[in-house]
Amino acid sequence: MHAAKGSKPRLGQLQCSGAGCHDCCTSATQGFVTHSIEAALATASLTDSMQSAAYYNGLWMAQAFVSVTWVVGVMQVDFLMSGLMVLKERIDATEALIAIDLDNRRNELVAFDLVSLKAHHSAI
Repeated sequence: MHAAKGSKPRLGQLQCSGAGCHDCCTSATQGFVTHSIEAALATASLTDSMQSAAYYNGLWMAQAFVSVTWVVGVMQVDFLMSGLMVLKERIDATEALIAIDLDNRRNELVAFDLVSLKAHHSAI
């Protein structure tokens, strides 16, 4: 298919060489060229859509990976925070037990001092 002389070719048409009679191509060659152009355009369109689909599929996969990685990261941070909270509670409980033990020892020393002071005063 040729475009008329002086006009712009449409998609799938060749520009006429200007001979006017289109004797530059036989009908068999013209059909082959037209079919080749249409096939190339269809392949290009298919390739473009496949590339576009592959791009968006890859983009979706990357977003999914980032989302999963973020969720795993949040879960790990949450797990670490809960572990740190348990550790803080145990430290606080241990400090309380140590304070109770120190109070008990101080009371024993005061009682011993009172007993020894009483014994010392009875001896006098």
